[in-house]
Amino acid sequence: MTIASAQAQKFYEQVAREDSVFTFTHDGDFLVFPIRDIEVVPFWSSLSRMNKIRATHQKYASYSITRSTLDEFLTETLPMLQKEDLHVGVNWSGPRLVGYDISVADLKRNVEHALRAIRK
Repeated sequence: MTIASAQAQKFYEQVAREDSVFTFTHDGDFLVFPIRDIEVVPFWSSLSRMNKIRATHQKYASYSITRSTLDEFLTETLPMLQKEDLHVGVNWSGPRLVGYDISVADLKRNVEHALRAIRK
């Protein structure tokens, strides 16, 4: 399993269990990263991950960390991102902030699978 794969799996499990999703915002807007032919908005599964990104990448120190409940993320944020044809980055990490970026539909399916697994 690659690091990106492990980070993505941790994202699905942690947001399902802890009911929180985090991202950076600037003046209330999501940060959007152009990657190949798509645009991606990254999200993380914990505040500690966000703080580590800030400590490693000084340029993010001035950005706000925004928390959403999982319900807000699934019912408000993801439909908006899908409408704008954006992808979602999950738990990007490391010196170059790398990791998976996936479609909204795939992310939603993966999170819902994690929710079913913890409810058993």
